[in-house]
Amino acid sequence: MGQTQNGSPPAQAAPGEQSRTPPRPRRRIVRVVFIALLLYAAFLAFMYHAQDSMIFVVQRVDAARATLPPPPGFERVMIDGDDALQHESWFLGAPSASAEHPAPAIIFFHGNADMIDWLTDRARDYARLGCSTLLVEYPGYRANPGTPSEQSTVEQGVRAVELMRARPGVDPNRIVLHGMSLGTGVAAQVAARTSANAQTGPAALILDSPFTSVASFAAGYLVPPSIVKHPFRTDRVLGSLSCPILIIHGTHDTIIPVEHGRALAKLNPRATCVELDAGHLDLDRVPESYWGPIRAFLDKAGVTTRAE
Repeated sequence: MGQTQNGSPPAQAAPGEQSRTPPRPRRRIVRVVFIALLLYAAFLAFMYHAQDSMIFVVQRVDAARATLPPPPGFERVMIDGDDALQHESWFLGAPSASAEHPAPAIIFFHGNADMIDWLTDRARDYARLGCSTLLVEYPGYRANPGTPSEQSTVEQGVRAVELMRARPGVDPNRIVLHGMSLGTGVAAQVAARTSANAQTGPAALILDSPFTSVASFAAGYLVPPSIVKHPFRTDRVLGSLSCPILIIHGTHDTIIPVEHGRALAKLNPRATCVELDAGHLDLDRVPESYWGPIRAFLDKAGVTTRAE
């Protein structure tokens, strides 16, 4: 008793050896946590690289369609990009605009899955209000070269403002920025950039279905805001703007909840929030409910007059 079969005493664990060896359940927990961290790190890496296509759902046309002229009444306008290449946008002049009688101009920034081809009715509606409209197409969209990003779209917008200010028939003191969905982030950043010089700042800003920031959606995807490459922090610039601001938001918006519009309206005393019985893509479903507030807002801001 007390000996092995060969007669030697049984080996005994060195003092403290058992305390240095983790119990098996603890080792399993450590292994599971380590694997989970590796999987989460891989998920973060995937989201970091996938976010470009999630934020910018690029719409393209084929080469044959790209060579066609714009719709009747529209003019092809080329804007220099930050990639030293030119990007196509479309311009529709107000019926009464001339060098002697310049009209106000709307610079319109569309949503992430839109294209200027689908927004010509917006420009025609603005023409009925006496406004010219520039439909800005982003880098990488339609047939434009380049890659869309927060930097490239905002740079494009700033150059669009410069172009409109120098254009005969456009009143440089009555330029309005209008953004829709993702375009609200572009419009707000362009407004902040151009407002640095009081003489080049917009006369007004209109935001359809805006978000406080793209970064604010990060938690919903289980990622930290710090990995968002295109944060579009509208909440950080809106409060500094001195121009009148109109926010239009649908109370049934499930893509960008109306709480975003309400939060932004609280950041600037010159902001007005109009809530419509609509979702994200049908704000203008009832034309008068949508265009009525815009018409009144532009009149009050001194951009348009009933005479125009």
